[in-house]
Amino acid sequence: MKGMQMIGVLGGVAIAYGCQTPISLTPQSSPPMENTHEAVRVTRVLSGQTIEVQPLDSTTALNQTIRLNGIQAPDSRQTPWGPAAQDHLETLLLGQTVYLSPKEGAVDTYNRRWADVWFQGDLINKTLVAEGLALVNEHSANSNASAHSETPSHVTRLNHAQHRARTLGLGLWNPKNPMSLTPNEFRKQQI
Repeated sequence: MKGMQMIGVLGGVAIAYGCQTPISLTPQSSPPMENTHEAVRVTRVLSGQTIEVQPLDSTTALNQTIRLNGIQAPDSRQTPWGPAAQDHLETLLLGQTVYLSPKEGAVDTYNRRWADVWFQGDLINKTLVAEGLALVNEHSANSNASAHSETPSHVTRLNHAQHRARTLGLGLWNPKNPMSLTPNEFRKQQI
C-alpha cells in the first residue's frame, strides 16, 4: 500500500486514503488442515444456514444435511434478507468442495449436523455474518454440552464480524432497511 495514508479506524476496519476497499484489522480465520477436516461437495443449499453435502470418498448417494454452526440466517420468508442469504450461500458453495469441522455428536431438532464450513481458507459461517447476511447464534452447538463448546477465539471472531457488519450497515443491518425481527422472533409470529 505504497503511498497510502491511514486516515481513520472505524469498528475494527481501517480506511486508507486512495484505497477503494476497507482493510480489515480483525484477525483472519485460520484455514483448516485438510487432513483433519471432512472434505465434502455441496449438492444443495436449503437456506442461508443449511446445506446438503456428499462426502467425496462416498460410494453411496446419501446426502448429509449440515447446519452452519454459530450463526442464524434470516428465515426464507423474511424478505429480502432470507432469500439474499440463501442466494449468496448458493453462489459461493453450490457444486464446490468444502471442508467441514463438525461439532462431534451435535445435531439440532431437525437432525442436521452442526459444523463450521470452510471454503478456500475462509470460514463461511463468519463470512455470512461479516457480510450482514446472518446473525451470531447464541443458541447453536456453542451453547450445548461443554464437549461441543467453541473456543473463545471462534466466538470472538463471529462477534467481531457481526460488530463490523452492524457498524458498516451491511445487509440486515442496513439503516434504510433493517431487519426488525430475529429469525426466531419471526418464526414465533408465524405460528
